[in-house]
Amino acid sequence: RIRNVINSQNDGSYYRVKICGVGFIPSTLKGKEHRRIRAFISWKNMIRRIYNGYGRFAKCYENCVICEEWLDYGVFKNWYENQRGCGLKYELDKDLLGNGKLYSPETCCLLPRELNRMISDRKTKNRELPTGVKRSGKRFFAQALIGTAEKTYIYLGNFDTQEEASNAYKAFRKKRIAETAQVYYDNGELDERAYNALIKFNM
Repeated sequence: RIRNVINSQNDGSYYRVKICGVGFIPSTLKGKEHRRIRAFISWKNMIRRIYNGYGRFAKCYENCVICEEWLDYGVFKNWYENQRGCGLKYELDKDLLGNGKLYSPETCCLLPRELNRMISDRKTKNRELPTGVKRSGKRFFAQALIGTAEKTYIYLGNFDTQEEASNAYKAFRKKRIAETAQVYYDNGELDERAYNALIKFNM
């Protein structure tokens, strides 16, 4: 809808330079100062990930789409600046509230990097084992990353089966996500939709 409107207009309402050939910028926001604000950076990176294979995690964005209205930077900027955490350098997340394939007002929220990393399921180097599980002889042990900068891990126990170890990891992770979300929410730094999803988060 928005692209059709834009393509039919010749009144200068939109800046004709497009991001990756699809993203339009209202002429009122075309100055260089607007390109330095967090909303624009987030919008530009979102479009590049989908339409330009941007970043080292490009494969994670295969088959993902952006809702048509968000191809208009003015629409995205209005949404972004009305989100809790917009001034705190939060990250745009499409997975927590949606199916991980759609960027839209209904499926996206802003999350602190700490929480965004907690809910991302990064695989262990040994692809045969679940996340958070390693083999120790004939047994398995569980561990969880608790300090991303220093790569600090907490040991969660040694188990007879990888399923038991995985369950221990999942229980710890779920509890830590809920506790961290509670702190942000109590401080008024987390959207209510995101908070409700985080305290019920399951892997």
